[in-house]
Amino acid sequence: ACIVFVMDFIINEHTKPFIDRLDGYLQQYNVPVDAVTFLAFLLTLTVVVVLGNILSRTMSPKAQKKGNQVLLLGLVGSGKTVLLSQLLHGATVTTHTSMMMNEATITTSSRKSLQVIDYPGHPRLRSQVAGLVATSRSIVFVIDAVDFPAQIRAVAEYLYDLFTDKNLNKNDSDTPILIFGNKSDIIAATPIKTIQSLLEKEIDQLRRSRGSMATHTAGGNEDDDEVLLGVEGKPFVW
Repeated sequence: ACIVFVMDFIINEHTKPFIDRLDGYLQQYNVPVDAVTFLAFLLTLTVVVVLGNILSRTMSPKAQKKGNQVLLLGLVGSGKTVLLSQLLHGATVTTHTSMMMNEATITTSSRKSLQVIDYPGHPRLRSQVAGLVATSRSIVFVIDAVDFPAQIRAVAEYLYDLFTDKNLNKNDSDTPILIFGNKSDIIAATPIKTIQSLLEKEIDQLRRSRGSMATHTAGGNEDDDEVLLGVEGKPFVW
């Protein structure tokens, strides 16, 4: 699977011309936006563009068998439902923890339709996500960048289970995974590069500890069905 990180949206000399043009467009059509709404719009636009790019990258004959389904995964409260509402309505809504899936159809910037599924983050439901993983064209894993320091282990375990899912590691599987840092525009948020580095170390520890347990359980023989994450003998990196 291909893994991509969504970086912080930084206004600099490269992005400012784009922002100025977009701001002019909004003013031309008398769209009232304050700074917060404008930033939220930019972040949503970024996600839509990235999702569109992911879709275009998976248009091979093998990928077409999976349809147009995009799966949103993440811990409880990571912001999956808020992200879905932003993509669908361009606005944030009040959400509550749910044990039910949310589904919606959105149109990307390249005019392609995507069926986006917001899957509940409760651990009790995690074992049931395998079927959706097998049929999804792409996966977006949402991380709360503000609460991340207290959730490192839980996020790493979820990602480890996802990366080693046999449905994602079949010979005919080409499923991109987007790691989305939600709330990365907030001052208290953990920088995306830091999140990436910490997750690499945590997942590497999980890989070594779980690999050792699997070998011990198998009596010293490697399981032929075991999915090896990363390059053997080297630290895990994206």
